[in-house]
Amino acid sequence: DDKYLEVEFSPHGQHLLLFLSGRKNAIKMCLPVEYQATINQQNNTWRGIASIPKAYFPPGVNRFNAYAIHGSGDGRQYEALFPVPTSHFTHPDFHRLEFFRYIAFDKLLAIDSALSEEWKKCFTECRKGARMQRRLMYIFANKKSERQLSFILSLF
Repeated sequence: DDKYLEVEFSPHGQHLLLFLSGRKNAIKMCLPVEYQATINQQNNTWRGIASIPKAYFPPGVNRFNAYAIHGSGDGRQYEALFPVPTSHFTHPDFHRLEFFRYIAFDKLLAIDSALSEEWKKCFTECRKGARMQRRLMYIFANKKSERQLSFILSLF
């Protein structure tokens, strides 16, 4: 199965959580979440803390990746915890699920083997024509305030 949760968090408090079913196929966006961010100007660092509901994680989640974006424009740089070989693709793509790696997520949080009510409700809404298809990435936390670190949790 290719359902995954994508989350974006920034140093200035902006955030976005969405459900995806299939590569780059957002089926629900703007999920509510508790999130706080603080910037330490003296150390040029920031910290984000979020409480992501258990129901947001797809069943059996066991793979993830993390991404960082540095700078802007022509000087923008992309990093990944588990990089996609540059010989394979010409542009960064945070949705290359085949390059995500195993995480023993069940040791962090007991995840159900069936879809949560949040996911079921989303699929019901999609069947009624509320389907959204947009490309987005998500941001979590990192060391420098101008940098953004992302991670995707996914189930295959």
